[in-house]
Amino acid sequence: MKAKVFLVAAVMMVCTLATVCYTDASDADISTDAPDMRFYVRSNNTWTYETGQGYNAAIALADTSITYTWASETVNGTSVTGAQYTYSYTNYGSTYSSINPYYGELATVNGSSDFTVYYYDGSNWISNSVLGLKSIGFYKPFDDYTLKTANIAFVPTGVSPNTLPTSGLQAFEHVVPEQGMPNSAYAVEFYIDGATTPVVGYGSDCATAFKDAMIRDGRTYTIDLSMVYTDINNNQYLNLNYYGQVTRIANQTQQDSVVAVYDSVRDITTVTGEYYYWSLTLNDESSSSYMLGFYSPLSYAPQTGTLTDNEFWLDYAHDIFTWEEQGDTTGKYN
Repeated sequence: MKAKVFLVAAVMMVCTLATVCYTDASDADISTDAPDMRFYVRSNNTWTYETGQGYNAAIALADTSITYTWASETVNGTSVTGAQYTYSYTNYGSTYSSINPYYGELATVNGSSDFTVYYYDGSNWISNSVLGLKSIGFYKPFDDYTLKTANIAFVPTGVSPNTLPTSGLQAFEHVVPEQGMPNSAYAVEFYIDGATTPVVGYGSDCATAFKDAMIRDGRTYTIDLSMVYTDINNNQYLNLNYYGQVTRIANQTQQDSVVAVYDSVRDITTVTGEYYYWSLTLNDESSSSYMLGFYSPLSYAPQTGTLTDNEFWLDYAHDIFTWEEQGDTTGKYN
């Protein structure tokens, strides 16, 4: 759906008496039509916007008439562009698939590379420093998601972000209503540790759906729902490996132990690692290549794999591995 261009000034006139004013979320059928997102650009010293529909900002931008080009980067020795949600690379003869950390990175917008992306988090316009100053791919318009926004702005150098509108903005898509049932398009079924009856949850992705399922079923749980990590040096980075990792259901938690024994005669250290974890299996009985957060029950989301009937199996698994290392390496483990 290609949307028309709107002058922000006209929208702000109807919201002058409110501190924060939103337009309604899309009335479209969420099972087939993605939510609306707005993209603000500077034109003739005025902020204008276009509206596009998409599961995330990279897809929604393509639903507007704004011109843009994707950036090119290299990751794990593989060339990628901002258009790619996943990429493949080879390591020690094996091929792996991963989420592209540069997904949604832009090179130009309306012919210019001299801009910074800002997003509205529901309270403030924020510089897009975590994803990269020109990246938009991991922002979504759903209110159950951590990096949620329905409004993106491309702010040229020399223009203050304080000039951006704070009223008349696009609202988030509300996933789980306070009363009544969510739209069935958000439904995901989870079979827990061999159960034949699933626990059902609702979410814009399968990680948020798992959280909802555990709350509805009254179970204790731990799941990683952070899309951004901050290290001890206050550096922030995207959590592309563990967003949606389940580490606890009820009293069964992820844990590990390692024992190392040194044999001075052979000058060999024998290491034994024991692991308890929640394994994730798809409907076709194949192991999942990604955590729950990178799957979605919505048909228009970027696909990391085929979800049959939006079903997952989580089983509490136990593995023991033994290996040998040259020399006395017990100090690494004990």
